[in-house]
Amino acid sequence: MRHTFSTSLLLCVALAAGCRDSTGVGGDSRAPVLHLQAPAAGTDVTGDSVRVAGSAVDDRGIARLTYTLNGGEEQAVEAGGGPSVPFGFTARGTALGANQLTVHAYDAAGNRGSATVAFTVRDASPPTVRVESPGEGEWTGRDSVTITGTVTDDRRVTRLSWALDGGAEQAVEVTPGRTVSFRIAARGVGPGEHRLTVTAQDEAGTRGSATVAFTAGSADVRLTTPLSGTVQGSFAAPLFGYVDSPVPVARLTYSVNGGAERPFCHPPYKYGPTCLGYPQGRSTLTWEADSLPQGDVVVRVFAYDAQQRRIGADRVDFRVRVPVRYYRATPVRADAAKPLYATDLNERGQVTGVAGDWTQRTVFFWDAGRFTDSGARAETHPVPPLLSDSGTVAFMPPGAEGVCSRVFTWTPGEAPRQVTTSNGGCHTLSDVNGAGKLLLWDTNPVTVEGRSQRALTLHRGAVTLLHPNVQGLLLNDADQVVGASRPPHGYGYGAPYGWLSPEAFRPFGGTCAPKALNDRGDVLCTGGNGWVLTDGREIHLPRVGRSGSNQPVSINDRMQVVGGYTYYQSPTQHVAVRRLFLWDGGVAHSVEIREGDWQYLTPVKVNRAGTILARGVRTGSQTEETLLLTPES
Repeated sequence: MRHTFSTSLLLCVALAAGCRDSTGVGGDSRAPVLHLQAPAAGTDVTGDSVRVAGSAVDDRGIARLTYTLNGGEEQAVEAGGGPSVPFGFTARGTALGANQLTVHAYDAAGNRGSATVAFTVRDASPPTVRVESPGEGEWTGRDSVTITGTVTDDRRVTRLSWALDGGAEQAVEVTPGRTVSFRIAARGVGPGEHRLTVTAQDEAGTRGSATVAFTAGSADVRLTTPLSGTVQGSFAAPLFGYVDSPVPVARLTYSVNGGAERPFCHPPYKYGPTCLGYPQGRSTLTWEADSLPQGDVVVRVFAYDAQQRRIGADRVDFRVRVPVRYYRATPVRADAAKPLYATDLNERGQVTGVAGDWTQRTVFFWDAGRFTDSGARAETHPVPPLLSDSGTVAFMPPGAEGVCSRVFTWTPGEAPRQVTTSNGGCHTLSDVNGAGKLLLWDTNPVTVEGRSQRALTLHRGAVTLLHPNVQGLLLNDADQVVGASRPPHGYGYGAPYGWLSPEAFRPFGGTCAPKALNDRGDVLCTGGNGWVLTDGREIHLPRVGRSGSNQPVSINDRMQVVGGYTYYQSPTQHVAVRRLFLWDGGVAHSVEIREGDWQYLTPVKVNRAGTILARGVRTGSQTEETLLLTPES
């Protein structure tokens, strides 16, 4: 019995060892166990991927991880080794609707454990619709509205439609894709304000839309000037064009860069905020956009009917580029606190004018900060005190004796002296040149060729009688004289101007009303924006401010012209600002002063060095100051 028992026991042990070796490498038959933490079973996710997280456990260690999505091929997952392996990865390629994901874990013996989770992909990202035209708040033509734009989506866009003012959707044919461009012609849009909605739908059935408000017009408004894309060298631009309307236009307005609307008037126009309207049919538009800023500018014009509905509009885009010259200001002040009214500047930077209030104005001389008062009273009209380059001042005192006016000269440090000639002492001052020669208007009752007046020049007592019946106006260092011929009806508007000499009067032959004369013989003329008469040619100055506001006053030997221009800083309140311009080398520059904030600047003269004499009033002040402006290098 013992022998039989022992044999049976050994057979049992041998059989047991053989069964273990046949089940796996090293005899491991136990598969890894997986625990999925995300996504949760039955959950909804969005997008074309899903985040997966969990852990795999095996007593012999995890060798590798894979996953399959919706029965596809196994995809490797990066994970560490060991008996317990946490994992997290993103599974890409999910489909809209129901999805099934399985994670597989393998141990070193090749045993595989799996865990499966079901989830649903829903599209939570609607298509993005962008309407490019009409823009928000835009005014369109009267017959149709062209709708343009694009749709983008992470899925394919399959459907597109549009609706006006909440009405029925109108289908638009599109080629499915993730980016769809559209162009729609909507006809039969009536005048007035409207809301346009464009709706897109992707393959998941998710819808997205965009809405814009616009106004359709029944009036055709067109701006022909300025042209879009042009560059304007002025802070005001002419607005020319037309309006063609089947109904009367009650009023027109315009805006600058989306600002408040301003009245758009046309001649003849009313004073005040309300302008005349336009009749039915086609009318010409003529106006001016004021207070334009430097840089890019958008001007819009709007038409309104009798019910104050916007029935038409147009826009123009251009750029304002006014060159700027910067100056440093030196104040010209009296020793005492008395007001100054500067009237002339010479080539040495010396200044003259009158000091004191209106009741007691005396001639002064200023040189490099030193102020000298002559004590002699003087007029500023019709001719103010004038200054030669040597520092001698010529002026006319108030209070003529009868019809006899008088002229005085004054050199600082000396007493004023009355100018006398062989014709007597009744003269009117016209001009003085750099050498101190005087251009006078002889008012003695001397009859010459049937007239009782004539021009003359006076230098150190020597009198040169000029052509009779011609008033001398301007005199330069070359002894050139500009004058005005007296027509039979007397001086005034329409009197011809020209060159004056003892032998003859030679008219300019144009419409030049002379304002200043330099030593080269260039004549600065007023009228329009101003122009320069040089060598028989007319060079017209460009406009810097409002139409008609250019006032050139002085020209130097470098043919630089200084003047003033006006614009409205606040058009709705008509707050006027007066600035200086310098025309140099064919280009008009705005003059900017480094010191102070100036509301009004009035130019007086520019000398050969480019120094400008000006009078100014600071913003918020009522006191006028005299300034000597020196250009920055």
